[in-house]
Parts: sequence; structure tokens; C-alpha cells
Amino acid sequence: FHRIISVFNENYNRRNINSTFFSWLGPNPSRWKNIYFSEPDLILHIRPRALRSLSLELRKGHILNSHRLQPIPHMQQFADIYSNITHLNKELADRLKEVLLPNLASFSAVHQLNQFSRNDTCYDQGKFYPAHTSDPSTPLTGLLKSGKCKSIWEFCGFLRPERNYSDWADLLGAHKMLLPYPLLSLEGGTGLPLVHHGQRVCIPHRAELIIDEAD
Repeated sequence: FHRIISVFNENYNRRNINSTFFSWLGPNPSRWKNIYFSEPDLILHIRPRALRSLSLELRKGHILNSHRLQPIPHMQQFADIYSNITHLNKELADRLKEVLLPNLASFSAVHQLNQFSRNDTCYDQGKFYPAHTSDPSTPLTGLLKSGKCKSIWEFCGFLRPERNYSDWADLLGAHKMLLPYPLLSLEGGTGLPLVHHGQRVCIPHRAELIIDEAD
């Protein structure tokens, strides 16, 4: 889709949109009322029953943005591998601790949601970014530029050579930005824990709990 927009912008003034544009959107692009713009490695999850209400919002001229959830490598998914390696190669087992979130304490609570049959959801907490400990009202920026993180903020606690991942206090220090975030997973998916890529907090709610509260 990036290529379509690029081609369109380059040729719009000359009114000479080439075949690349038509190969993606067809000879009559105006027939598409809305286009979902995304990156190629993202998977869109949406409730079928929500399509009508979303369509109404788009017709009002609103722009809809989806929550972007980032999978977090977790010991729950690699417990068997870790157990087997521990008996064969302790050094390699210790290395695994550097790239997996531990299945301990608050990190062991992964809230599984079923967004289809049970209509589970999560509640966006608005402009609250606890990863930015000094000012949670704004997103944390500049970590990559400063060299403090080798990757995105969610992975900032992994592969830190100055940390001892066998020491609980040091491990918590490494993953301190993830501590305030509830871990989610989608039933029927990979099962990997998810957090909001934009540093926002999404509180999980299971449908039956919402019904009980209403009663």
C-alpha cells in the first residue's frame, strides 16, 4: 500500500497514474469507500458484529485507529525447552533467561481474552503511559537514540549485559517498564502475552465479569 500512495503522489499532478495503481485498487479506485492502512507484518483482529458501527463512524468522516499489540517472549511458551536445556547446558539455559520474560510473580498472570464467542474486551486507560516513570502523561521517547535500548521499548529489558537475570531484584530492574502493564493474550492465537506497542494501558475484562457487575 505504501507503494500505491507513492505512485499516486508522484503522478497525480500529471494525471498519469500508472498500472501499479490499478493492479492494487482496480480500474475504478473510487469504488472503495475506505481503505485499511497498515504494515505488512500486522494481523487485524476485529469482531464481525462491530463492522456496522465502525462503518457508520467512517461515514461521519472519522478516522479509526486500532490498538497495536506487541507479542512478548515469555517463559510460559518455552517452559519445556528451558527445562530440557537446564539439564544439558546450564550456560545456554541462563542465556534463555535474558530473552524471555519470567513466569514468576506478576509476570505469570497472562489474561486470556476471547473476543468472539465470549465477547471479552479490554479498556483503554487513555493518555496514561506508565513506561515513562518520570512523566506518565506523555509517551516515553528517545530510548533508542540514547542507546539505552537496543530495540523497541517492550524489549528494553532483554539482553542487558549489565544485568544478572538469575537475581530477582536485578531482573525486575531490567523489566521495570513492563511491570505496570497487564499481559493479555487472545484465545485461538499464538498464546504469546501482548502489551500495547504505544505504551498505553489496556485493562482486560472478561464478559461474564461485566455481566455480574451489572447485576
